[in-house]
Amino acid sequence: MIHFEETLRLVLSNAPILPITEKNNYEINSDILAQDIRAREDLPLFSNSAMDGFALRSEDTHSVPVDLKIKGCIKA
Repeated sequence: MIHFEETLRLVLSNAPILPITEKNNYEINSDILAQDIRAREDLPLFSNSAMDGFALRSEDTHSVPVDLKIKGCIKA
């Protein structure tokens, strides 16, 4: 077995360096970016798990049955 450092050296020394090309979004198909791109702003503007559901505190459910009120709605 060879060590990680030797494996990395072998891969990097044998991998071809591809030319940088410019393409529009419709031409991209499993391509690799030559540099990072960054969004101008975070979207959504808050942490979002993009899942439907409800959140509640367990202490609000000690008496069963219980009526709970919806306090807010956040769209994904």
